Amino acid sequence: MNTVTKVLIWLGILLVAAQASARTYRIGVVSWVGWSNVHVAAEKGFFQRAGIDVEVVWYPGPAEIEAAFAKGEVDFRLDFVASVVAEWMAGRDLVLLAETAWSHGGDKIIVKAGHSFAYGRGSSIAVYRDSPALTFFLELYLRQNRLRLADYKIIQVEPAAMLEAFENEKLAFLVIFDPYSKQAVFEGDGKIVANSAHFPGCLPEGIYAKRAFLESVPEQDVAALLGALADAADWLGDAGNRDAFHEILNQQVLPDQPAFTTRQLRALMASVKVHGRRALAVRNRDQGGVFRYLEKLHAFMARNDLLDRDFSAGEIIDNRYVMQALGE
Repeated sequence: MNTVTKVLIWLGILLVAAQASARTYRIGVVSWVGWSNVHVAAEKGFFQRAGIDVEVVWYPGPAEIEAAFAKGEVDFRLDFVASVVAEWMAGRDLVLLAETAWSHGGDKIIVKAGHSFAYGRGSSIAVYRDSPALTFFLELYLRQNRLRLADYKIIQVEPAAMLEAFENEKLAFLVIFDPYSKQAVFEGDGKIVANSAHFPGCLPEGIYAKRAFLESVPEQDVAALLGALADAADWLGDAGNRDAFHEILNQQVLPDQPAFTTRQLRALMASVKVHGRRALAVRNRDQGGVFRYLEKLHAFMARNDLLDRDFSAGEIIDNRYVMQALGE
């Protein structure tokens, strides 16, 4: 056997080994513009250029993603950072990999005409998700007005049912998001008293995975995935890519919605901040913004007797993957 033949055989062995070890990573998403960089990374080849195979799987809602995640059908999830804490407290061994975005006006607190929080103590406040993310946002507003969260009953209601009850005067206080907020205002005679932009960074979102899963895959693959998301966020923030991005928004990000106009898409994107490389570094570095948020969230939960299981920021987030992705 000559040298050339031996080299070809070894190259073939290495190729087979590489193919055998390669895997497809799955990210679950819903129709939400805050996760649009996931779709951009897939559509514009950022995942491919990072050397990883990623499948973006759309679901009709968070509950469906949660079920798929529990079964191992989805490897990575995106959600409120506070929701990761809630799942961790429920005993699920999860790791937050990075804060990737935050709501910046898209979530709103709405009051029915003729009502006020000051005179509504004891009333129900409807929230669209059972998550400490939303109650923390709500408490920020209430404390600003010298009111207490404990003076109200927090109930979870699906948006459609929430709006019906609001229009029929069975609910007077809502925490809801666009575009449902418009119906509450124009058809339900509601007034927006606060939105998430009034408290910048109060509703951060992030990407996370199960600890056992992370221990079973190459660390460089996770870093590559986060790097691709960072590059995609920078791409969508480039005004020169606006038309192509709006096409992705209508066709990929919001597949269950009628096509939005350019003006409507701009308004939707204005209600969220998707982190590019610079923001990712600032928010996720040691003792950066997401660490401070987790400390504030801990204080909020302790103050309101919501700590079923104590936690520290270091137990929730492992930022080494994103720092590796960013070269820091």
